Amino acid sequence: MAKRGDVIDFLNSELKTEHFNEVEDADFNGALVKGSKEIEKVGLCTNTTFENIESAAQKDCDLVIVHHGGWKRFDMDLFEEKKHKIKENNMTWYIAHQTLDCADGFGVCVALANKLGIEVEGKYCELQGGPHGRYGNLQISKEEFLQKLEEVEPNYNVVGEIGDIENQKIGIVGGGGGAFGEIVKETIDIGCNVFITGNTMFANEIYAYEKGLTIIELEETSSEKWGVYALGEHLEKEFSEIETQKIQERNW
Repeated sequence: MAKRGDVIDFLNSELKTEHFNEVEDADFNGALVKGSKEIEKVGLCTNTTFENIESAAQKDCDLVIVHHGGWKRFDMDLFEEKKHKIKENNMTWYIAHQTLDCADGFGVCVALANKLGIEVEGKYCELQGGPHGRYGNLQISKEEFLQKLEEVEPNYNVVGEIGDIENQKIGIVGGGGGAFGEIVKETIDIGCNVFITGNTMFANEIYAYEKGLTIIELEETSSEKWGVYALGEHLEKEFSEIETQKIQERNW
């Protein structure tokens, strides 16, 4: 087993948690609840839901790393009840939100790009402490890309035409990147032909369509869970005594 303090210190250092928690309008990142002092099993999921808390407890997880939740703006009157459930099961609940959005190597957009066969060439979309987005080019055939896309999100939606994606510049902002007009415009301004994101809103879809930007829309969870999984792999390399487990969750 690994000591809880060592694991949290490692995550905080690798994710630059202190920096992001000092940024205006950033969400809380770090250990929301501290449970067992020894860490052996680590659960990985995207959202702090009652279902995921229960699943983590059934798997005997000592630590759970999530991307979303533990914030009153999300959970409102359920916030304290969720914290209580986590404490009841003696689990440490660690949130990596902006920290994981902006991370290199195992961040949300980097992990999604790797999953889809896209080589990252640069960063953009400066928000809440760092660049959330990545852009690059496809390193596999269109047919292979479409197969990988289906594996990532069977219900993906396309606004426009994917077309000759093998020779196009691709922007990626996981989560709700397409819901913000300024992010869609910046994706166009840096010369991208295709934009992969977690969810959009209709006005931005119209704008992108009329500007000639193709949007590939995934569900929020399926666009971001790969970053949590990649962070789990990074953690396992540092702590050989830790075992990570992916928690199967609803694709919100």
